[in-house]
Amino acid sequence: MADNGNLLLFETEGDTVVNTFNSDFGNYSDSFRKAFAHESFGYLRRGDDGEEKEIETPRLATVLSGTPEQVKSLIKDAENGLLSRFLFYCINSTLEWLDGFDGYGEDSSLEEEFDQLGQRFEAFTKVLEERSKVMFRLSMVQQQKFNDYFKAEKDRMQELNGDLYSASSHRLAWGFLRIAMVLTTLRMMDTGTFTETIECADEDFETTLGIIATVSHHNDYIFNVLNKERPEGIAVADSYSAATRTVILDSLPGQFTTDDMKTIALKIGKSLRTIRRQIKRAIESGEVQMIRAGEYKKL
Repeated sequence: MADNGNLLLFETEGDTVVNTFNSDFGNYSDSFRKAFAHESFGYLRRGDDGEEKEIETPRLATVLSGTPEQVKSLIKDAENGLLSRFLFYCINSTLEWLDGFDGYGEDSSLEEEFDQLGQRFEAFTKVLEERSKVMFRLSMVQQQKFNDYFKAEKDRMQELNGDLYSASSHRLAWGFLRIAMVLTTLRMMDTGTFTETIECADEDFETTLGIIATVSHHNDYIFNVLNKERPEGIAVADSYSAATRTVILDSLPGQFTTDDMKTIALKIGKSLRTIRRQIKRAIESGEVQMIRAGEYKKL
């Protein structure tokens, strides 16, 4: 990175990075955290031939894949600052057998397809590097939508996970802007139009919003994996919100009242507002029926 200014770390086995972190001189967790905000960092090799390196404005992109257990090995707990620096996407395995010969015999291989894409991106990168800067901006309407979304998202995270998740809500907003920048840059590549100041297209803004909304729920899941203080009974599920609702409904009697909801709120350490919201979602999904104001029935 000191020689090139940037680095793409792409590792299909998370344990490779975990093993590096566990070595005596390979724990780069603090460097990962600093690189997220392009903060300078460096190192000094020990010994007579000690070498000092300093990276002023690091640009590090990291893509890792692995299991939830590997995530736990890399990020020890929910309070670890490294957690908020990553965007997570969880993929469930498919139950049915998939045809491994789908597309077999096509004219070009995947390697050739990716080589062609790589050549196109490389050429476009060189064009961008010839420019001193490109200013990215959101429209006033987009800025308001951005603020409204993340205000509501921070409130949601606070209710579900408390103060432990505050940093993640802030850095998720950084992730939003970076994804929007990437989509805007790709649009520049497709159109061939270059300007010193470029405004995010509404289509790209909405696409980014959809991506972040999905990622946020997957981040909930990983937080739940790492949170050692999660209430008993809330297990790792498809999403933390879904897991919470399942526990709430399982804890309530077949027919329940607002007072029962207050009791459950104290039991699992959640606010009554959170319980009410989950019950509302259960009503919308057909899991609960409201008999009258303050009285409900599980279906």
